[in-house]
Amino acid sequence: MRRREILGVENAEDIVHIPGSDWVITGAMSIGDIHRPRMFFVNIRTHDLRPAWPDNFVVDLDRERFGDVEPPRAYSFHGLDVVQRASAIEVYAVNHSPEHGPDAGKGRESVEIFEVDLLRDGPSLRWRGAALGPSWLGGNDLCALPEGGFAITNFCYPGPEASKMGRAGGICGNVLEWRSCDEGWSIVPGTDLNFPNGIALAPAGDAYFVASWGKKKVVRVPRPGSGVSRVEIPMDGMIDNITWTPDGGMLCCVQVGDPAELFATVEAGGKIEGPFQAVRLDPVTLETKILVADTVPDLFVTTVLQVGEREVWASAVIGNKLAVYDL
Repeated sequence: MRRREILGVENAEDIVHIPGSDWVITGAMSIGDIHRPRMFFVNIRTHDLRPAWPDNFVVDLDRERFGDVEPPRAYSFHGLDVVQRASAIEVYAVNHSPEHGPDAGKGRESVEIFEVDLLRDGPSLRWRGAALGPSWLGGNDLCALPEGGFAITNFCYPGPEASKMGRAGGICGNVLEWRSCDEGWSIVPGTDLNFPNGIALAPAGDAYFVASWGKKKVVRVPRPGSGVSRVEIPMDGMIDNITWTPDGGMLCCVQVGDPAELFATVEAGGKIEGPFQAVRLDPVTLETKILVADTVPDLFVTTVLQVGEREVWASAVIGNKLAVYDL
């Protein structure tokens, strides 16, 4: 399968398409040698890069919605989602306090909310506010809710005991919802899972599809009051982020490997890389189809995104490039 590369991005753990435009936006996770990574807009036709955060944004706090909060000074942007709300395009970014480098321990666990301004010379970001997370939140991925707000996966509770439970295959996290400062945070019933990672809302809004990363399966969890059944869909590896295809399917990033081996490599300071698959999951029939299978040297792929009808892009938690595949 033909593979091309787009160079210059920085630790793009997630990547999402901006509706109604020729641009995607990348995440920026503080990890490895890059302590203050940047988010970029990437043109899907020319592959040109345009700065996003923190080089191309303005502060426009929505106090009524988010209260008196300031933009993050230290940051590590993890999972992303984008949604069109009336005339506004909102981008949600899971944010952590950096664990290494000069900003270690100076940040916050939060979801940062931006709007995208599609200007004539290219897009820019408008920071609108943040939802500050509870002390026990370890956010990973998230999805916007049609009624406002978002749902976020809590990958693992803090502390060694929760991590030990997760590595043993036990429950160590869940899914939370947030709609407003007044409502605050709430746990979604039935989402106690092993390392919940990627998440998507079913097209009808009646269920969540949540990646149980350590168990190598996607779990369909009914939302309260729905008549949807709970279903588990096994795959060939650890499922990371979930994105949407143009024809209404979900595209899952599947890391073909074993969690114990990955944890051992990380703790030994080894290079994180390995084979991955881009697997299309039909949210109605639950049928799966592998669109891409590859191993990219020096890249541990965390997100796959179908761009148009003919390409799949792959991004990674550590690295300076995107991989582009022709379908």
